[in-house]
Amino acid sequence: MSLIKVRVYPDSDKEKIQKNSDDFYSVYLREPAKKGMANRRLLEILRETVQPKPKRIKIASGHTSPSKIIEVEY
Repeated sequence: MSLIKVRVYPDSDKEKIQKNSDDFYSVYLREPAKKGMANRRLLEILRETVQPKPKRIKIASGHTSPSKIIEVEY
């Protein structure tokens, strides 16, 4: 298991992910930060991006904050 720090920017014009270091990402999402929409999309994008492919991925902390810690299990 490993932890990844993520800074989320909801309501962005374009959707993109920027890897700042091995354990820190900036993620720009089109989805608003309402009703968990941005969190769901964040996890979808990270599942596709993180290598090697994770077995399980979840938000460990920061559910309502733009700064999050993501728990990744390989």
